[in-house]
Amino acid sequence: ALSQDGNRNTVDSVIADKGYTFPVAWDSNQQAGQTYGIQAIPTSVLIDAEGKIIDIHVGGMSAGQLEAFLQKAVK
Repeated sequence: ALSQDGNRNTVDSVIADKGYTFPVAWDSNQQAGQTYGIQAIPTSVLIDAEGKIIDIHVGGMSAGQLEAFLQKAVK
């Protein structure tokens, strides 16, 4: 995961509160957002091991939508 909104303490607090265990990078200068053309938050970009964009979703997702989005990476 990558965060570029809010501040680092807020992001770290949400990660801890939710019990997430995946790594979260901080994009303080929004370079990644510019690279991938992100214009709205939240935007989810699914990228394969070779750096190819599999899918992009703009907006929030329910648990079911997130599950379907992530399944695209294992097909």
